[in-house]
Amino acid sequence: MMEDVPYRIIVLSGNKTVLAQFCENLFDQPVKIIPVTLNRLVDRVIDIAPDVIVVDATYGRIHHLSATCQLLQKQMNSQQMAVPPVLAVIEGNCGQRGDVLRCGVVDCINYPFDVQEMMMRIEYSLLLLKAAHHGLTPYRSGDRFQALFSDLPEYHELANKTADYLRQHLAEPVTLTRLAQQMNTNRTTLSKAFKQAFSCTVFHWLYQCRMEKAAAYLLRTNFDIRQVAYRVGYPDANNFSTAFKKRFCCSPSEYRLRHQYGTAKRSGSGATQPAPV
Repeated sequence: MMEDVPYRIIVLSGNKTVLAQFCENLFDQPVKIIPVTLNRLVDRVIDIAPDVIVVDATYGRIHHLSATCQLLQKQMNSQQMAVPPVLAVIEGNCGQRGDVLRCGVVDCINYPFDVQEMMMRIEYSLLLLKAAHHGLTPYRSGDRFQALFSDLPEYHELANKTADYLRQHLAEPVTLTRLAQQMNTNRTTLSKAFKQAFSCTVFHWLYQCRMEKAAAYLLRTNFDIRQVAYRVGYPDANNFSTAFKKRFCCSPSEYRLRHQYGTAKRSGSGATQPAPV
């Protein structure tokens, strides 16, 4: 795909707030978002040929996923067309990622949204599809929507399970050995799973996640720098400031001041205030 051509994303959403936030978070990303209703889903997929389909499974809509995936598979097969990768939006603390993946989706996007994670999930699903098209890994067929990378589902599930755990324990110190024990695996397997799923090490992923969470705290709370540092796993505020500056090219205080000034200007023109963390 050429760099100046955006990813075409069809979004099936039953919640207007989730859809609005999905669009808002990807506003400056190389994507074109097309909202659809269920009765128009197949027609729009055929007309648009999207790169990815995103299905909103928040607020109790998980039970619709299986039927949606089966509908896509049946209708697209009748047209002799491939089904694009399907991703589900789920609440980050719902604890149902495994159930969702068994419905036939390729991956999950956590809600509330994080831009970096959203793009990573979208691009990762497309990498899986590209690899499958080149014969690097076979499809696994069954009575559910076909899953990609049949030789890596355990790694994928392990990496996602570990990522969910880390998001919920950002303030805690982490060692690879202890984390592997927590996930009932070993260091080598865990490292390989993260490399396969996220194309980075466990600690690079954790660093990025901590910095994004810190940025959200700075913009959406009144926590001072020490409090923010502690909440994202940095007992030493100086070490936190150094890590933050490496990620955002400015200190935490400068980041807060710069973005709050921009928010204040937008608020004056009627823009929506950031939601609480």
